[in-house]
Amino acid sequence: MLFNSLPFAVFLVTICLLLRALPPRSRPSLLLIASLLFYALWIPVYLLLLLFEIAVNYALLRGMLRSPRPRLWLTTSIVFSLGLLAVFKYTAFAIATAAPLLAHAFGTAPAVPEILLPLGISFYTFQMLGLAIDSYRRDFAPAPGLARYTLFIAFFPHFIAGPILRGRDLLPQLEHGIVFDSGKTHRGIWLLACGLAKKTIFADFLLAPFVDAVFAFPGVSTAPVHLVAAWAFAFQIYFDFSGYTDMARAGASWCGEACTACCSSCTARSSAGRLRTDAALRWRDLPKILLLFHATCLLWLFFRAATFADAWLFAHRLFTGNYAAPWPALPLATVLLCAALHPLERLARNRLPRLQRALGGTWGGLVEGLALGAILALALAVSGSGGEFIYFQF
Repeated sequence: MLFNSLPFAVFLVTICLLLRALPPRSRPSLLLIASLLFYALWIPVYLLLLLFEIAVNYALLRGMLRSPRPRLWLTTSIVFSLGLLAVFKYTAFAIATAAPLLAHAFGTAPAVPEILLPLGISFYTFQMLGLAIDSYRRDFAPAPGLARYTLFIAFFPHFIAGPILRGRDLLPQLEHGIVFDSGKTHRGIWLLACGLAKKTIFADFLLAPFVDAVFAFPGVSTAPVHLVAAWAFAFQIYFDFSGYTDMARAGASWCGEACTACCSSCTARSSAGRLRTDAALRWRDLPKILLLFHATCLLWLFFRAATFADAWLFAHRLFTGNYAAPWPALPLATVLLCAALHPLERLARNRLPRLQRALGGTWGGLVEGLALGAILALALAVSGSGGEFIYFQF
C-alpha cells in the first residue's frame, strides 16, 4: 500500500481506532500485527524472507551480547545481511554483465533471472545492522524480546523507505506501551496533509509529466527546455521524498509518546541540539546554494536518464545549446513556484500557531479546517496522476 492511496488511508484510520480501543500495554502487539500485515499485502511470499532475516539477526544479536568474542557475531551479522541484500540487488546485474564473456568463452550464456527486489530490503537491512552495531558499542545494551525486535524492524510508518531508527530512541518506549497525545495527533494530521500535497500535487501532477517528456528524448529539445527539465527533476525528487517523510512522520506521531523517535529521527540536528527552523535564509548564502543545486542537478542526470548515453546527450545539450531559444513558460513558472515554496513553508509553519491564537478558538479552528480541507481536496483531485515514491527503488 502506498502512503498516497485510499487503501492506506483506510488501513491507517482502522489501526488508529483499534489502538485507541486497547489498553496501552497491548498496543505494541497490535502494531506488530498491523506492520506484518502491511508488508504481506504487497508480496506475501517476501514476508517469509523478512521473518527469516529477522530471526537470524536476532539470534546473532543475542549471541553477540552473551559472547566473550562479540566482534565475531557482529561480523557474521554484517556478512549475512549485506550478502542477502547483494543477492537480491546485484545478481541479475552481475549475470547480465558477465553474459557476453561467458557466451564468448563457452558458446552459451546463462539466462538473466528476473528478481523482484523485496520491498524496503535496504532499509530494514540497515535497521538491523544499526541496532547490532549500537549494541556492540554498548550504545544500547539491553536486548529486546523477539516481538519488540520484530516491531522495531518492521514498524510500518518507516518500513518501506526509512528513516532508519536508533534502538535507544524507540525500543525503550515500546516496552512501556503506547499513549495517545492530542497535540501529536493534531501535528500528525497536518504532516499527512502536507506530505500528500507535496507528493501528489507537486511531484506527480506538476513536475513529473514535463520531466518524463524531456528525458524520453534527450538532446532533441532546446537547451532551455533541458535546463528547466533538470531543475524540475531536482524538485520532483525533493517533493517526492519530502512528502514521503512527512507522511511517515504522521503515521508515527499519531501514536503519541512511544513513536516520537520516528519524528525526531527525520529532523536534522546539530552538535548544539536541534537546528532552528525559524532562522532566516541569508542572501549571502545564495551563490553557494545555487552552485550546490546545479552540481546536484548535473549528477542526477545519470540517475534519471535511461542509459549513460542518454545522460551524456542531455548534458551535451545543456553545455552546448543555444540559450537564446524560447524558454518553456509554464514549466519554468512551476519550477520558480517550487523554489519559493521552501521559505513559504517555513513562514507558514512558524506563523500558523500565532494566527490561530490571534483568531481565537472557534475562528482559528474554522480557518485551519478550511485550509486543511482545501489541501486534501486538491491532493485528492490530482491523486490519479502519480504512483509509487521514487525512493522505493533503493
